[in-house]
Amino acid sequence: MHAGRLLLVALLAVGAMTNPAAGEQGQRAQPRAFVSNEFGADITVIDAAADRIIGRLPVGPVGIARPRGLALSRDSQTVYAAVTDPTYGQSEGGRQWQFILAIDVATARIRSKFRCGTDPERLDVTPDGTRIYCANEDAAGATALDVANGRVVATVPTGIEPEGVGISPDGRWIYVTAETSNTVTIIDAKTNTPVKNVLVGDRPRFVAFAPDGRRAYVSSEIGGTLAVIDAAALAVTKTLLLDPGSKPVGVAVAPDNNRVYVVGGRCNCLFAVDAHTFKVTTVTQRMGRRPWGVAVTPDGKRIYTANGRSDDVSVIDATALKVVHTIANVGRGPHSIVISR
Repeated sequence: MHAGRLLLVALLAVGAMTNPAAGEQGQRAQPRAFVSNEFGADITVIDAAADRIIGRLPVGPVGIARPRGLALSRDSQTVYAAVTDPTYGQSEGGRQWQFILAIDVATARIRSKFRCGTDPERLDVTPDGTRIYCANEDAAGATALDVANGRVVATVPTGIEPEGVGISPDGRWIYVTAETSNTVTIIDAKTNTPVKNVLVGDRPRFVAFAPDGRRAYVSSEIGGTLAVIDAAALAVTKTLLLDPGSKPVGVAVAPDNNRVYVVGGRCNCLFAVDAHTFKVTTVTQRMGRRPWGVAVTPDGKRIYTANGRSDDVSVIDATALKVVHTIANVGRGPHSIVISR
């Protein structure tokens, strides 16, 4: 049997929920949160209505397989997870655990897997669900995949050490952040060519589009800033200093476009930014340690943060901007989080 097929069979074998109740014969409690655990080599599934863990999806060997970036398809049927391993900068020979997993939301089981270049850290999927774009951190590029057959459509040059990937709601533009060059590469999805490099703050980590597509927001970890990019002008129109030492990473935009949520890994906090006035409200009380990922429920009422050093998830009331619950023992090193409809 082909080596790639063997790997897929092995993944499908381990890719069953350790809690059998999680599948519930294909029926799912809505919404569900999926959390990638970078150091635990698994993905935790949470019933976001009850805020309880309903299962864990093993990805590979602990200490080798590292699930990090997550992306949810627009129809909310599939979660894509970027998996890499500790072989950064090494030859292709030992890179067995570098791929994208497609996880069925209803059953929380691995449906398929794709190769997506080397060292994929974050990714996004086009609105029509036909293509995945992932950032290849060690190769200064982004890979475009055809979801139907898993083939590489294009490899696009970006800035140095690309990480964050965001696709505009209309599917026209792909934004890729680059940590070392402090840039966002804007890619034309029609031609898969870079059309512009936009300079942002020091070490940009994450990019998120507003649901209406008018803006994109980019966090810069070392700069402690949030850049606001006008999607029509393809230019930064405002840069907000959140906190010089806060080390912001994850970004999420409320469904109504009115707020932007950014997690600070050093300050152990959540920044809630008014998208009209740019007033910043900071949530710190009862937050977990080193929040890296953030997501908003489909109704916009709650925010969830994946806390990489306390191994838990903080649940925040979006109206009161207060932590109302902590979901403990989520996994080792929660990295990213997405919430289905």
